Amino acid sequence: MKKRVLITGAKGFVGSHLVNELQSDYEVISFVRENNGDLCSCKSFPTVDIIIHIAGKIPHHGNKPYDVIKNNVLSTINLCDNYKTLDTKPLIMYCSSAETQVSATEQFNYEIPTNEQCPFVMNNYVKMSYGASKSIGEQIIVNSGLPYIIFKLHNVYGPGQYGQFIGDYIDRANNGDYKLYGHNNTRSWLYITDLVDALKLLMSTKNVVNEVFNIGHSSEVSVLEVARTIHDALGIKADPIIDINDKNVTRRCPNIDKIYDFTGWKPKINLAEGIAKTVKAYLENR
Repeated sequence: MKKRVLITGAKGFVGSHLVNELQSDYEVISFVRENNGDLCSCKSFPTVDIIIHIAGKIPHHGNKPYDVIKNNVLSTINLCDNYKTLDTKPLIMYCSSAETQVSATEQFNYEIPTNEQCPFVMNNYVKMSYGASKSIGEQIIVNSGLPYIIFKLHNVYGPGQYGQFIGDYIDRANNGDYKLYGHNNTRSWLYITDLVDALKLLMSTKNVVNEVFNIGHSSEVSVLEVARTIHDALGIKADPIIDINDKNVTRRCPNIDKIYDFTGWKPKINLAEGIAKTVKAYLENR
């Protein structure tokens, strides 16, 4: 009998890819607001073996910092409260973020690549609302009484992603807008299928329960290099137009030794290959 997996945020970028990839090996149950109601207040959840909790608001698209923290924290509390009283408790896999680590690297020179112990530091309520919500969420999960895995995502990209740099720049560059901000900033860019592979390994490995893992690419690549790679994939001869550097975090890169030691996982898709796949999907579906 297949294990039953509940995925919150199943219509989002990461969630939709997970649903598609897990269906052959698991009985996948999608939790989406349109069908299931508000995750913050829902009281009817299915009996499952594994919960992958991805749903959450981000501080874009008109979402205010207060609403981001309120929604992400209350949804996690409600989900845990509904499952922790069961005799057989499901494993909850909680999607956290590199946003829980960035202030420590900037303010206190915490070592980069950052390990899983890198602390969250609140230095700006508006800017750090998402990181704050995820840091609080981690503590809710750890103290819920449910078996858990926390995974911290670092700059995941791929087909179907909107509202983040790579997807937005592909669209802008294809329409002749080559302006680039923060060109010297570096990130760890992880293609979506590598993330899915990592989560599938975590779901099937026995010794990973009650652990925290970074999931990202081990290579730092500048925003400028990513833009040039996008130009190559689109067949654009012009260079990106460098604008003033913004005040975003200058470096982000995870230490992924722990997940490799536990599962043997490491990314397979390099940047050029991942960008080519993402551009191909964009051109086919625009």
